[in-house]
Order: sequence, then structure tokens, then C-alpha cells
Amino acid sequence: MRVFPMGKRRRLLSFYFVALIFLIFVIFPGLAALFISPVAGFFTRIGTGIYNSTYWFNNSQEITPSELKEISETLEHLALDRVEFERLKKENNELKQMVGFIERTESPFVSAKILAKSLENTVSRFVVNAGSVQGVKINDPVVADQGVLVGKVVKVTSNSSTVVTISDPDHATAVSLVNEHQTIGIARGTQSGLLSISFIPLDESISINDIVVTSGLEASVPSGLIVGIVNAVEQDEASLFKSAVVEPLIDMRLLSSVIILTQEIL
Repeated sequence: MRVFPMGKRRRLLSFYFVALIFLIFVIFPGLAALFISPVAGFFTRIGTGIYNSTYWFNNSQEITPSELKEISETLEHLALDRVEFERLKKENNELKQMVGFIERTESPFVSAKILAKSLENTVSRFVVNAGSVQGVKINDPVVADQGVLVGKVVKVTSNSSTVVTISDPDHATAVSLVNEHQTIGIARGTQSGLLSISFIPLDESISINDIVVTSGLEASVPSGLIVGIVNAVEQDEASLFKSAVVEPLIDMRLLSSVIILTQEIL
């Protein structure tokens, strides 16, 4: 029996091993892809990272401090332009919604921009840039979008006014439901930002998603302004009345402009 030296024996074993692997990959090509792909991906990621780092390092040597400052200022201006574009886009959408209401209403009005808002999670008061000079008075109703009631004016200066929203706990609005009985009631704000209508007779039919509008029983507020929708009906078995929880249709935190209905012909 022929005996090979140790070194030659290892080379033969290595040759047989490589030949066996090659034969397996030829017979089963899927195994080759399964084995090679992760390895190739790994080295590709390493190579890409090295290339990017080298490219940036090489090019960064060519950028002067003044050029770097110019690039930084350009990026800053682009970011500011984007913010301004989004703000104008939002205001334009609000104005489009208001135009529809303005075309329908017969009430005189004043358009106003919001200058400041209360810092609570649920905005309950805000200041607008219209006041007595523009014809605004205390208790004037404030609306947004397609005639959705936002609140009422509670303080007036020459060129600004403070508005309390319908969700303020100290605010009450005379309302009616668009249902079979035309149920009327008083909607009060709550700490949660919702409204509550209490003392509704048990025989009144109220359903979730009923629309709530102003009833016209307040001297300064016309009827038919949308207040919100009913999202829950609550009833205490020991009580002779039930109550409804109303969700306002507008998120006060997102408002940037409103319409104030003045009182000359209300």
C-alpha cells in the first residue's frame, strides 16, 4: 500500500474537499445561491460603506469653510421655505372652507387670524387680530370651516378680541339636535374637550351620530350653526333624565383663522 507524505496527503484532502463542494453546487445550484448571497451582501455593504466614507473624505478636502457655510445656509433656507409652504397651504384650505359658508350666510362678518392660544391640551381660549375697530362685540359667535361653531367673543379691545371655545367648562351653548323631536338643550364644555347636554327627557329619542346645531335661542347666535355630533348617550336608572356627550367637529388646536359673525342684523 502506497503511503503519501503528510504534506502531500493534506493537499489531496483539500483538493477532494473543494471538488466535492463544487460537485454539490453543480448538482444543486440553489444551494450555491443560498450560501453565496449572504456573504456577497456582507462584503457589498462593507465596500459601499468604505466607498462612501472615502468619497466624502476626499471631497471634503476640497470644500472650503465659506462653501460649507453656504451649503448650511441653503439647507436652512430650504427647510424654512418648506415650513412656510405648509403653513400657507393649511391657511388656504381653511379659507376655501370658509368661502362656502360666507357665500351662504346673510350675517355680516369679520375674518380674523388667531394670534395666540391657551396652553392647555384642549384649547379653551384664543386671541384674534380683530376688535371693536373692525365691528366686533362681546358675545359675537365665532365660526370656522362650513359654519362650524367655534365659540364666542368674551373680551374686546380696539384691534383684538378674546374668544372662549364651546369646549370650555365655563361656556354654555343653546343647542338642538337634528332628530325626530328636534330636542333642545344646553351644551356645556367639559375638562376633556367634549360637550355635555344634560336634563334630556327620557322620552326624547337620541342616537349616536345625531348632529347638534345651535338652536337660535341665544340673542347673538343664529340657529343652524354646527356644534358637533353625539358620540354617547348616558342614562342613570334613578334619574328622570338622560344626557348626551357631544364631540366638536373641529380640533381647536389646529385652527389658524376664523370668522366672527357681527350683530348688526342678528
